[in-house]
Amino acid sequence: MIPCVDFIPAFNAAFKFLDAHFGHEGVLKYWNYVTDTRVKDHLGAFILDKGVTGCYEYWSTLLAASEASYKVSLDDEKGECVIDMHSCPSLGEVQKNRHIKPYYDYCGHCATHDRVLKPFGLSYTVYIDPNREGASCQIVIRKEGMK
Repeated sequence: MIPCVDFIPAFNAAFKFLDAHFGHEGVLKYWNYVTDTRVKDHLGAFILDKGVTGCYEYWSTLLAASEASYKVSLDDEKGECVIDMHSCPSLGEVQKNRHIKPYYDYCGHCATHDRVLKPFGLSYTVYIDPNREGASCQIVIRKEGMK
């Protein structure tokens, strides 16, 4: 069996291909399709069952399986789940192949999770420090109306 990380350079190439032929809108359309057909039902079940806590469980399980360097925290009082991604395994895999240049909006695919969370009254915000080293970011999932 081929490990999923072997497909990551192909995903990067697909993003570049779609952008070259259909523009960034074509890439977004593809990401939305993948989210709607591969993520929505699975993640949605976690949220429907447990709300923000379901997000914590979903991402904790997913990131542990991908061997990411991360910390996921849950604050029930704030209605918030925070993912501190120290090293994204997906972008990191592209970056370690020095002959491959990452698609300029590679991290944009993560933002499509917002389309799954919004109907449940949750927001999904990705913070990327432009001065960051490596493949790091912070994702905040919050019950709308909570501060």
